[in-house]
Amino acid sequence: MSACLLEEVLEVLLVDDLSTDNSLAVAEGLSSEFKKVKVIPNLKKRYAAGCRNLAIKEAKGQLIAFLDADDWYFPRRFIKDIEIFSSNPRAKITYSYSEIHLKYEKILPFGERSPFFKYFKDEDDAWGIYSYVIKNDLVLGNVNTITVRVEVFNNGFLWDERLVIHEDTEFWWRLSRKFRFYPAELNKPVSALRNHGNNSSSRSSFKTKALFLIVWIDNLGLGNLKDFEKEAIVYQLARSISNPIRNNFIRKSVFHAFRITVDFIDSIFIVWFYKWGMKRYNLLEKE
Repeated sequence: MSACLLEEVLEVLLVDDLSTDNSLAVAEGLSSEFKKVKVIPNLKKRYAAGCRNLAIKEAKGQLIAFLDADDWYFPRRFIKDIEIFSSNPRAKITYSYSEIHLKYEKILPFGERSPFFKYFKDEDDAWGIYSYVIKNDLVLGNVNTITVRVEVFNNGFLWDERLVIHEDTEFWWRLSRKFRFYPAELNKPVSALRNHGNNSSSRSSFKTKALFLIVWIDNLGLGNLKDFEKEAIVYQLARSISNPIRNNFIRKSVFHAFRITVDFIDSIFIVWFYKWGMKRYNLLEKE
């Protein structure tokens, strides 16, 4: 709990998602030990999206960051973020570099480390930057490295609780369409993500990817999609269909065949895909 001892941290909000171990007892113990720690009451299973939304509504600070239960921050987590927010009132969201800790002490870098936005002549070219991120499938940090001004959430941007997996990607894509992500710490990791094989990302499948894309389309509006967003949808579906194929030649053939076929009728296909998915996965009404 070193983060709660940092001077710049106003509060640490803990949400227990009806865990079956002693997590709630541990959280309550920390709340008793540290004045900055508060346990948010939770009476139903909410998964990651719902728990984050619940904490956001209780937050008192002007800046909000997130940390999943099995991950951790490094001491320098907020240094660059505070510098950016203090010097640039236009900045709403920052992202940083992190690392993934795998089994057997293997560590991998995670996140986009290149300040690619500097290649744009107009730093306010929000659409250009956004399209670059989507077209290149860039990962601007992860949930543990993003810091957001509370006004973003106050304007209605929250995690979509219809998603159990890929909810963070859908949220970042949706935010990237509206706000520029400012790079903070790209030289050293500010957080660590523990991958133990049970993470939600390891349960990714065609169904979870389809759900993510359908919810994303629903939140943007079917009639508001840009051409590069339609291309991204086809690309993501092609990947989810071909990835399970072990043979490299067949996998690549299926990937390219799907993209080439659908690209000719992407507008018609996406309308069908959206309507099919909304009905197939009972997404017609948000919870």
